[in-house]
Amino acid sequence: MVWLFVDEALSTKGLHQGPLDALIPDCNEYDVMLYQHGGKVSAVADGFCNADQNEAATKFSALFCLAAQERPQLLVSPEYSCPWSVIEEQIQNNQWPPAGKAWVVGCESIRPDELEDLRNRHDSVTWLVSSFSPERDQVFLDAACIFITATDGEGNELKVLAVQAKGCAMADRRHRIEPDSLILGSERFILRNDPDSIHLVVFICSDALEQKIFTSLPHSEHFPYIVLHIQLNPDPRHLGFREYRDFWGDHDRHNIEIICLNWARGTEVLGDSIPFGGSAWYYKSSDVTASDDEVNDSHRLGAYYAENRKRYFHCHVLNYAEHVFHLRCCKVSQTRSLPPTRRKRTGPRAVAVHSWEPASSAWQAGTADDGFSDCCARIGGDLAPLTDTALSPVDKERLVCLSNCAVNVSNATPWPHVRSLPSFEMTANEVCQRVTFCHDPDEESCERRKRWLHGFGVLKNEIMSGTAEFPAHLRQLQADGRLQYPVSPKCLSFNVADSHGEFPAVFVYLGEVSERYATEKISDLGDILGEARRSLVVWFRQNGQLRYVCPGGLADLDANLRESPKSIVRESST
Repeated sequence: MVWLFVDEALSTKGLHQGPLDALIPDCNEYDVMLYQHGGKVSAVADGFCNADQNEAATKFSALFCLAAQERPQLLVSPEYSCPWSVIEEQIQNNQWPPAGKAWVVGCESIRPDELEDLRNRHDSVTWLVSSFSPERDQVFLDAACIFITATDGEGNELKVLAVQAKGCAMADRRHRIEPDSLILGSERFILRNDPDSIHLVVFICSDALEQKIFTSLPHSEHFPYIVLHIQLNPDPRHLGFREYRDFWGDHDRHNIEIICLNWARGTEVLGDSIPFGGSAWYYKSSDVTASDDEVNDSHRLGAYYAENRKRYFHCHVLNYAEHVFHLRCCKVSQTRSLPPTRRKRTGPRAVAVHSWEPASSAWQAGTADDGFSDCCARIGGDLAPLTDTALSPVDKERLVCLSNCAVNVSNATPWPHVRSLPSFEMTANEVCQRVTFCHDPDEESCERRKRWLHGFGVLKNEIMSGTAEFPAHLRQLQADGRLQYPVSPKCLSFNVADSHGEFPAVFVYLGEVSERYATEKISDLGDILGEARRSLVVWFRQNGQLRYVCPGGLADLDANLRESPKSIVRESST
């Protein structure tokens, strides 16, 4: 494969690219708009396109209007998504990213003769087209269009459109559309401002299957990169497609960030429906705090924080529905800013999420549905306060994990930090296990969420209903106790109190387990409760009977259970 620098290609034409804001390695943040397109795809021997051309054209026209209004440094859409009629519309209407901005747009299939006709109709545009040639009787290209603005020798601004052809066909043994009909490109573009700037590259879906594509990037071990991986993929977590991310995860590549953008969940292609989106922003940084405010704010706008602790990378998984996500992030490199001005690389944060409004034919800002309410409804019963809108997503995760004794305590991430919760752990195969983000169809993750929510329901609707027999030293709570969270603004280590918020306690339910196992779990919570462990009760079932165990020596204790001032009760990390 051959990598071409766009700035050098323009220089041979007597043009100057000019600095792209997102690629300047300074302390300024940059904005990215990611359009996770959805709908039905028409797939035939001539290629892939939107089944409803009018709807797709209307959405993309509105998208470019939104980009012109919001002026992000970078706009991205997935593979095969944008009709070429809209590309031509942008040329005709002179709607182009201003100097310093870039759009990377995955386009519908196009035949070489159609592309040539388009170029001839619009010779005011400077075209850069990667090399391609059919080997047999292939008929169409799968291309990403890179829109930027350059200047000529007299300083006049000119529209530049770099067309990068996909270089590796999807196997698709059933339909063989790409293997039989896709014309492969042999060159790929790199955007940069100069040799020392941040670099940006585009992988088009199965390009990622090409052996060593990641390590083929020029000086990837030294230069900072943004990798855009745009896809139309029913299985974006397949080992082949994530192999380059596995390599990145296993190596110390802090100066590379990866943005994957797929079509939305429910997209229909070749008779099948895409079960999940899989769009995500991956990054490595020692500066990540994952504070409550950061995680909660992005969550409401459809960007869900997770962490792979074995490979030391962080991730924001995007809501699986069709949305335009507006995110803001620090640069992957800030070498041109003095150290005192450099920002901590805490990862992207969501600024807005836009949904399509057919009535107004416009993208409207709002919130994203994480699916948690529907998940709770399927569990059934009273799951408050998990179902209370006032309780933040992070506190819902804490409450579920605490109630199921699912806590990872370490010196690096002590309770109640977000990163001490196993629900925020991303698995090796990139499954997001968040309790409050319920889009992922992974069976094991769904079953664990269901088990945890069911366990919480047992605590709420059976144990706290007054029918279960409490330990003697907790009879005060049997008469007037309730499951709540937090018990007070500073009490994140408890999930039970009386009606006045006093006598805080921790009740855990483990399901059908042995008494020995239940006793062993007491120590798992000891580090976060300190002296307050005297209020801990671990409930379980044995042979269908509801039972409990308490810390040793407390079963017959008659004592004032008001919280000891020495107990370890930390405030939420914000």
